[in-house]
Amino acid sequence: TLTFWDLRIKDIMITKSQSLKFWLGFGSTSGGKTTVKIKQDADGNDLNPVEEVETEYESLSGSVVGFSYKYDFDGFTNEFALIQGTGVMESLGLSQSVLGETKGTNLEDASRLRIVNSSLFKFSNNLEAMFALVHEERDSGADEDSKSEWTSVGFRPTYFFSEKYSAALEVGQSTVSDESE
Repeated sequence: TLTFWDLRIKDIMITKSQSLKFWLGFGSTSGGKTTVKIKQDADGNDLNPVEEVETEYESLSGSVVGFSYKYDFDGFTNEFALIQGTGVMESLGLSQSVLGETKGTNLEDASRLRIVNSSLFKFSNNLEAMFALVHEERDSGADEDSKSEWTSVGFRPTYFFSEKYSAALEVGQSTVSDESE
């Protein structure tokens, strides 16, 4: 059984041009066992007798918490977000399935922190540019080689020929550091 609790508070206006969002989520799964009957091998040949594979699942829980701050001013928009997830909510989603996590995966010890900043500059009705910076630190919860980091920066200018047609150029760089590799 999956249980998710989700609380979101949006559009908290600080000033006319500044706003906040907050969200909090909690998720849990009840442990148990499933049995699958395998009637054919990988090549499609019938098995006689039919194999039964039993998988045991742990009872797990986790949380995700985050906020974002948005600022709009005369053709410039900037949004900063900070999100932290642990356990079954480590992926930062508020409605994911973790039923595939079997006993011994250490998901209870997993965590992820993501920091995002994105900016949009509107120079005219025909020209705008977007800039984004993302940094993420993740721990899979494994006993060894569990940590990874990802940093990405990108820039995308866009020229609008009309309401329906535009051309964009996107450039960026990502760096990944993973202990497991």
